[in-house]
Amino acid sequence: MLALKVPKRNAQETLARLLQSGALARGVKIRRDERFVYFPLSKRVSMRGYPVVAARFEEHNAPRSLREDDPAVEAMTDFRRVRVVTVPPDVTMEYSYQRMKYNGVRLLLVVDEQNRVLGLITSTDVEGEAPLRVIHDRGIRRDEILVCDVMTPSERIEVLDIAEVERAQVGNVVATFKATGRRHALVVDCGEQCRECVRGLFSATQVGRQLGIEIQTSEVARNFAQLESLLGH
Repeated sequence: MLALKVPKRNAQETLARLLQSGALARGVKIRRDERFVYFPLSKRVSMRGYPVVAARFEEHNAPRSLREDDPAVEAMTDFRRVRVVTVPPDVTMEYSYQRMKYNGVRLLLVVDEQNRVLGLITSTDVEGEAPLRVIHDRGIRRDEILVCDVMTPSERIEVLDIAEVERAQVGNVVATFKATGRRHALVVDCGEQCRECVRGLFSATQVGRQLGIEIQTSEVARNFAQLESLLGH
């Protein structure tokens, strides 16, 4: 699901147009900051146990600087060009952390025996409060925590269709992060030329670095009444 960034002064008009056309996603939080409102659009994609595409070749070029009007694919980590590092859900969290360090990455995709994506785990998951909550709630040691205990499951990961991404701009990806409050989005290929697969990844940290900004989440409007209240301020 991509999102649309609209200046607050135009938000009422845009809201009416999106409601009339049916393009506004229902049941999804609407976010805003001091200057913009981020409207989530209606097309949503499910993971449905997609496998990760195998890299055809590897590129080692440093990510280049981007602008918000650049094509969105320029900000995507394309798994056809970059080998994705994976981990099973039933190994220890500490093992996944060492695997990140060994491969020089801060994120691993969690996959099953068929290479289907179950979720993801980041260095923040390991270094943050999640392990402490598991220790407190279950009374286990840190070295007993498994990846599945702290990973972000696939149903909580934003999923985008590559066909949408290829028509979008980097600004739409930024708006999607702000609209959903999430830091990562997986890109799936539901197309006709290949089997359904996970094609790539957007990271808010990486996209922000390429844009030279920090992408932050913002206040949430949970329904249209609250949105109208926010727009009135």
